Amino acid sequence: LPSASRAAEVMAVPGYLEPATSLQDAPQGSVVVGCAEAGSKDFIAVTIQGVGIFVQDVSLRKTVHSCTVPKSHRFAAKAVCGPNNQYFACLDKPRELIAWGAETKDYQSCQRIALPKGDSAVLDILAIGTTINIIYQDGQHATVQYAEGSFGQLSVHDSFVASKKAKSVRLAWAGLFSPRAGVGSALTVLAQQGSATSLYVRAGDAWTPVAVPAPSTGATVVSACEQPGSHALLFLWSDGTLARYKLNGETVEANPITRFRAFDLEQPTAITSASPSHALIVGHRGGSTHALLWDTTYSTCQGAVDLPEGLLLQATHAGERLAVVATTSAVLTLAITCGALTLAAAMGQHEASRPYVLEAATEACAAHIPTWQKTSTEDVAAWAQNEKEKDKPAADLLHELLESKQIKSSEVFAEKFAAYLTMLKILGSPLPQPVANKLFIRCMADKSVPQNPVVALLSSGLVTYAAHKGALTALLDAERGVLCELYVLNVGDLPEEEIVKALASFMTPANIPAPSYGGKAIDASRRNETTLQMLVRAAMARSWSEDRLVAALATLSVPQATVLLSFSLLWMRRLASIPQATLTARFQDRVLPTLAQAVEWMSSLIDAHFSAFVLNKDSHALLGELRAEVTQQKADSQWASDITGVLAFLMQKKRAPIRQPVGSYSIEEVDF
Repeated sequence: LPSASRAAEVMAVPGYLEPATSLQDAPQGSVVVGCAEAGSKDFIAVTIQGVGIFVQDVSLRKTVHSCTVPKSHRFAAKAVCGPNNQYFACLDKPRELIAWGAETKDYQSCQRIALPKGDSAVLDILAIGTTINIIYQDGQHATVQYAEGSFGQLSVHDSFVASKKAKSVRLAWAGLFSPRAGVGSALTVLAQQGSATSLYVRAGDAWTPVAVPAPSTGATVVSACEQPGSHALLFLWSDGTLARYKLNGETVEANPITRFRAFDLEQPTAITSASPSHALIVGHRGGSTHALLWDTTYSTCQGAVDLPEGLLLQATHAGERLAVVATTSAVLTLAITCGALTLAAAMGQHEASRPYVLEAATEACAAHIPTWQKTSTEDVAAWAQNEKEKDKPAADLLHELLESKQIKSSEVFAEKFAAYLTMLKILGSPLPQPVANKLFIRCMADKSVPQNPVVALLSSGLVTYAAHKGALTALLDAERGVLCELYVLNVGDLPEEEIVKALASFMTPANIPAPSYGGKAIDASRRNETTLQMLVRAAMARSWSEDRLVAALATLSVPQATVLLSFSLLWMRRLASIPQATLTARFQDRVLPTLAQAVEWMSSLIDAHFSAFVLNKDSHALLGELRAEVTQQKADSQWASDITGVLAFLMQKKRAPIRQPVGSYSIEEVDF
């Protein structure tokens, strides 16, 4: 992590999702059953009903292996990868388990073993070493060894669900889960009966049931996954709650992370881990399908993209920067950037690195507080060694900070705030998000509080819109421009409607500025930047949900939208013609949008007001300038079109050329 002097860079690396691309489409008349990781981190096994199993290399985007099946054969569940890169799949018709490898091309050459007849459907197949486990929906569990290219004896175990309850139980998820460090992965099944939810963990030959508390009455689990590096499970509930659970013996430690805003996902469907502190969540809202990149440590949405229509089946990951989403009609890949250098992500790293991460993150906050140097860590070092009493001083100091009556001087508040951060650093604990929100509300309620603690809180990325919904309006009314900018940039759950409402408040009919045509203002700097221009710059420099942004921008009047379009065009010109270092210096190291962000913002604005722009003669001059700018940029980037072909050529794996030995005598025939 950078030092405290480069604290701004720690905060300024956002996460984002790139638009989905199709990895494999199901043929007409067929559907995708599911997909699973396939040995190598870049391989995904895709199962298509009545067609076969295809192992895809997601980095090269090509099929590595495939095994076709007769059209009349029906898969019971998605295929999985087992020992020695062998693949296993259950069939319903006929009812059997098949195994195939890289040399197997079709069903006839697969190894096969018959499964017991019955009405219960297969939930999932899981491989632990050479043991293949089949989990049925009624709780039955079958195992078979696979070694040296052949199956051993199939064993069927009794259901872990009581026979009287079997028909009323729904198994929502099955997987391999390591509950704590030093313990191997165990079979884990999530079962739901009415309003009760339980985890069944297999230890040896016995299943141990563990009750799971639901976030609300009637909520059911729609998807689950293991969070890497934390020995925890993430559950996505039907009421829109994302929760983290840790096993502690025969009890579960519940940690509800967040409840999604209603306009994010009305119907969450699937979840997969994208990093130790991020999850990819997919679901539906209205008639659209969306994917969200969610920071699970501090409950912020770092990116959102639309997905093609189709019934969502599951989500999984491939490699470090790719997620895979399966629908009934196609398998899609999404490139992910998890924002690993943001403060929230840095503070949520693995326990082993937490003390160092906390020191750097706390110093990043403290870089905004001049009184930090006056606060000696020696004053709080003694109690850090006392296990029984070391939490009490931090709690007492936090109580003082939140009680406005006890602190009269703004300088004293800043010193106590710095001391509190010092205590957290020594304790090796992150600044909790609820505490950050309470401190922010306290600072907003008392105008005498100095600006530096507020800057530190906003820069941390921990403050949420839901904690103080009127904060942006209050900051704008108080003309605290720096804080307004940080609020727009760092409050992850800020609704698109709120930023558009803030922009509109500076463009009333009485004071609406004239559109800025021409290139005279291209050399402007932060010194002569108005509040409206600052808001536009900050709004362009962060990610939004595209459809929500278009809907919010559509509420602007045509004159307001025209002014906003002129500012957007101005930034597109700046970013295309002025070196990044020069722009950064002019704007005194403030966060600037990228050219791609400027184009995305402008595209959303045009989508929201295209017809109005065409019919409004006052917008025609601006549209003409925009057309000329786009034409020029297209011409400037034309040379890059050849790169696509070169990259495609380089990404194809080829056999190295074999040097032919030259004999003692040879003749070269040259055709002139």
